[in-house]
Amino acid sequence: MGEAVPVDRPRQAVRAVRARGADPADPRPEAVLDTLAAAQRNGGSVLLEIAGDPGLGKTRLLDGLAARAGHRGLRAVRRPAGAVPGVLNCLDDLHRLAGASWDPVHRLLDRSPTVPTVVACAVRPRQLTARHTLALTAADPAWHTERITLGPLSPAEFDPLLPAATSDPRRERLYRLTGGVPGWLPLLTGLPDAELRELTQTGRFRGPLPADPGTALRRELAQLSAAQLAVARAAAVVGDTFDPAVTAAVCGRDTEAVLGELDALAALDIVRAEADGPCFRFRHTLLGAVIHARTPPGWRLAAHARAADALLGAGATPTDRAPHLARSATPGDHAAVAVLRAAADHDLPVAPTRAARWLDAAHRIAPGSGDAAARRAVLLDRYRAAERVGRLRVCRELLPELRVLLVEADPASWAEVVTLHAALEQGAGHGPEARALLEAEQPVLPAGALDAPLAALAAERGDCAAVTALLPNGPHTEPPGPCLDTAASEALAAALAGEPAPDAAHRAGQLLERLGDAALAARLDTAERLARAWLHEQRWADAERLLGRAVRAAERCGRSGRLPMLLTARGRVLLGLGRPADAVAAARTAGLAAFDVDRPDLAVSAHDLELLAARWTRGPGAGQATHDHRCGPETAALIRLAEALAAPGGPEEHTPGPHESDRYAAGGAVLLECAARLLRARAHLAADRPADAERETHRAKSLAERTGSPWLTRLAADRQRALGARRRRRGPELSGREQEITDLVRQGLPNREIAAALFVSVKTVETHLTRIFRKAGVRSRAELTAVLAAVR
Repeated sequence: MGEAVPVDRPRQAVRAVRARGADPADPRPEAVLDTLAAAQRNGGSVLLEIAGDPGLGKTRLLDGLAARAGHRGLRAVRRPAGAVPGVLNCLDDLHRLAGASWDPVHRLLDRSPTVPTVVACAVRPRQLTARHTLALTAADPAWHTERITLGPLSPAEFDPLLPAATSDPRRERLYRLTGGVPGWLPLLTGLPDAELRELTQTGRFRGPLPADPGTALRRELAQLSAAQLAVARAAAVVGDTFDPAVTAAVCGRDTEAVLGELDALAALDIVRAEADGPCFRFRHTLLGAVIHARTPPGWRLAAHARAADALLGAGATPTDRAPHLARSATPGDHAAVAVLRAAADHDLPVAPTRAARWLDAAHRIAPGSGDAAARRAVLLDRYRAAERVGRLRVCRELLPELRVLLVEADPASWAEVVTLHAALEQGAGHGPEARALLEAEQPVLPAGALDAPLAALAAERGDCAAVTALLPNGPHTEPPGPCLDTAASEALAAALAGEPAPDAAHRAGQLLERLGDAALAARLDTAERLARAWLHEQRWADAERLLGRAVRAAERCGRSGRLPMLLTARGRVLLGLGRPADAVAAARTAGLAAFDVDRPDLAVSAHDLELLAARWTRGPGAGQATHDHRCGPETAALIRLAEALAAPGGPEEHTPGPHESDRYAAGGAVLLECAARLLRARAHLAADRPADAERETHRAKSLAERTGSPWLTRLAADRQRALGARRRRRGPELSGREQEITDLVRQGLPNREIAAALFVSVKTVETHLTRIFRKAGVRSRAELTAVLAAVR
């Protein structure tokens, strides 16, 4: 939200509100008119200032006031009509008024109106001249000032402005790009996902503008002089934040002249000076992107080349020069290829998508013939970057040429590529393709080079014999990384085959403790295999910790291609642990990560998880999730138990085994334990075992409250009510001695006579009565007699 700018004089109200989009139900005009009417009733004149940056809805609010003024007995006019009763003076873009158009406004505000008058004006505070500011802040004291400062929308306010079918990740990206400023939305809503991703990553449109930037922005840019426009274009080439000296080199002018034009652009609020340092930036990131896209393409290409040269002369890093070389270098420019590769080396651990973009450009620029070693290095770098960000299509395109270049010249690198590619195909659900690749390349590579990935695929099938044959025997612990691969494959194969291997799982846990983030980030598929093995053993809390650590390692080391799967897997485990809110947060982050790496299949998996969490929170009507190839035992259990709880069928078909709830309890799976106990309570009740049903229901209700699930809490309460109704219908379940005491109570005997009749102490009678009262749900002898009479 923008901050309200105080006006330094009495009798004024300053408010800060958010911008609104095209919403016919916008309540703000009515609220403002209420304020104006109240001021007029008090016999005063009102000056309303609507302030804010471009695109926040000042004109829209002013239009709303004008449209609804007639209902309040006011006539709206679009020019200063002076002190006329019943007129609402609506003045848009007050900061633009000058000369003859400004004088009537100045005269109106500078003196006390003869009759109550209303003026509403929209202003951009950064573009107000000293004359404008003085007139507004030093108006005659007869004016009552209301000031509304508009700020960006919150995500919740922004969402209704988007088409209903907009996906959650796209909504998030649109919000971040616009910064909550609704005026930018018409420019972006028609962008395809691929171009929206590129705009998010580069800050620039891929080609021409996808839509008209709007009348206001066209008018704003049209007022620029030729020199101002040239500097603005050069600045847009340099970047969102730009140095005046580099900008001068790009537009071919001296720095002093460029600084003068930047002053003029700052006065127009096209650019703003940074708070620290000599740099400037555009008012909004998208403003720089629009100016860049509207720059003639030939001039823009040459300008990027000049920017790369200017940055070289200024001693800039390869990372600073790479964006310009990627846009301007021509095929065969070996120096540009070297800079792009150096920039990619720097960016790969922290910004792999950007590194992949530099290597895409290097591949385009590198000559198709000539130095085979240089081309091999570029292709290998590009493959590694594409694999990190999960670009399966690019990796498939590179594979044939890499095989030709590497299989004989560098078999170790070819084995690395084959291993990476097999894991990529397996993660995309293409297990047969991964296995075919490994088996086809095994004969041409040194013995044992592909044993670990082949064992990993065998583990996915639960083939313990194949895993044993492929991997070294014995509980090796050095080196920890490859030994972790071995232990994880052994543990998963044994778990899937129903032959638990606690030694392998324990050894894997010990090896994990020795790996740092970088080493773990290189073995994320191993971490996922081990987590699945632990889930088969009901080690839910351990699996969640492992997946959480894997997510952090992937984020820190730039493994964005693996993030959607890891986040979704962790979200499913969090749901089983009884943390549905955390599961939903993981699902939404996974959906955004999937959008960023262009994996709609993983976005669907993330959305399914969100639906599954909603189902466990609100009940079966909240949504239906699918069960795809990436779903492991945790999802199978979540879906199976949710369906069982919602099913109207008999308990024989849906009831968990007697030890299932205990296994969930041991592993910390609160949600699943709660569901299993509710189902068992239902079965006990149907089998006329009320004491067992009550015990399971009591525990289930406590677990349901821990999860925060209204659905589970309601089911547990329903089960308790069913047990209570059964007690009322059939009476309490009493032991023989309790029944004897109850009969004597019904005859009206006091405790002392009951004790004498049964040859027991009074204390014993009192103890039995306490139990009888609890079982019957009563607090007195009279209530007990009434319950027994109703049952009889």
